[in-house]
Amino acid sequence: DENWRALAKGGESVVAIINPDNGPVSHGSKFYKSYVPCMLMLHAKRVQMVGYVPTKLSANRFRPVADIKRDIYLWATAYPYIAGIFIDMQPTHPVKGAANVDGDFVKYYKDLFGYFKHNWWKGYKIIINPQIPFPTEFIQGETHSADMVVLYQGDVSKFNPACNAP
Repeated sequence: DENWRALAKGGESVVAIINPDNGPVSHGSKFYKSYVPCMLMLHAKRVQMVGYVPTKLSANRFRPVADIKRDIYLWATAYPYIAGIFIDMQPTHPVKGAANVDGDFVKYYKDLFGYFKHNWWKGYKIIINPQIPFPTEFIQGETHSADMVVLYQGDVSKFNPACNAP
């Protein structure tokens, strides 16, 4: 596919978010069979790849931690050459009535970061995509923090660094 080849041209300067079907899929999925050859091509061109992990079901419903950990496990065991995970949809403040977070959304995410770093890939990346501003606790500490933060998502010509800082 032309899009994969264009992405591969960026080589090691690219971090590609791999998202077969709103997160990882098992070996038997039609998406798995089509993604792995493309991932092998990206790896050959030295493109860094991270696996997509969604964390919210809706505005005030978070995915159960066990489901997110299952996604992390699947990325760690079923996909070649993944260099980390991309955790999407963190809130920027406590969500009133949020399900599955037990009232402390910062702890919810920091526990996920720690699970990933302790159990799977020491030294690999955790990239997060929160809204701005975000809690700086998400990037504090070595074992329970994100390594990279997406500060802007949209048309690069409309990006204003002064407006997108935490």
